[in-house]
Amino acid sequence: MKSSRLFRIVHLLLRNGRCTAPQLARELEVSVRTIYRDIEALCQAGVPVMTEQGQGGGVRLMDGYTLDKTALSDEEQEELLLAVQSVPVGQSEALVNKLGALFQRQRTDWLRVDFAHWGPSNQEDHRFETIRTAVLEKRVLLFDYAAFEGMSTRKVKPALLHYKGSQWYLQAFCLLRNDWRTFKISRMSSLQLTDEHFDEVLTPPPIEPWEDGCDWPAVSLRFQPSAAWRVYDEFFIQFITREEDGCLRVDTHLPLDERWVYAMLLSFGTEVTVLSPDRLRQSLIEHTRQISSHHIKNQT
Repeated sequence: MKSSRLFRIVHLLLRNGRCTAPQLARELEVSVRTIYRDIEALCQAGVPVMTEQGQGGGVRLMDGYTLDKTALSDEEQEELLLAVQSVPVGQSEALVNKLGALFQRQRTDWLRVDFAHWGPSNQEDHRFETIRTAVLEKRVLLFDYAAFEGMSTRKVKPALLHYKGSQWYLQAFCLLRNDWRTFKISRMSSLQLTDEHFDEVLTPPPIEPWEDGCDWPAVSLRFQPSAAWRVYDEFFIQFITREEDGCLRVDTHLPLDERWVYAMLLSFGTEVTVLSPDRLRQSLIEHTRQISSHHIKNQT
């Protein structure tokens, strides 16, 4: 869309200070003639774009210019307000109000994001802001992490905050494991922003194993109707089939070597039946035997 291209031209000029028309054309994958037409359109819209000829010339914005609403369509203004409103961190509330005043529109109050847990709390959770600072400033993070193997202290180079499946995750290069790891934010404690910096550009691997060709085995499960509220929390809706008796059948893929799979299934108790594979069924039987033996041994 032309409006999107106009905004990108302004953004490039704000970022780079000066660009030639051929440079803009290559960046936006259009012709030089199109760039000159876009510059004319920006000037007509009131954006002070200047062109200078000769050595060291090019296209630039007038000194002191800041982004004006004219380069954004109404739909793009709304999307920008929504994006800022969706990540309530730092001065985002003030930014939403400033953008609303700039665009001369009221904020659309249909979405609210709250990182806090349910229930009363006397402490504000600053983990998100600390991690954001570490990623942007390329600073090493230090924290305690609760994994299935137990508690451990991790020192990492943070790369990317990732929101997936109603949870926040941090993809980081773990200096303890010397490899990439994905950390669930809710399991991190004693988070410290160190003074240790790193220079390399971090490119984390895909957070979803399927993106990297992972071949998890097929799993078929049947859940009682009373477990429906949790089934829809745990599994994608396209993997769920409602049967005639009201039971829910789930056909998916799971990593059977991960402990969390068994913890999740055991939490359903008698409301889940493993249809296949037999390996998963036998492992659950063994887990329940160990649980029963543990409680019999330690009963008072």
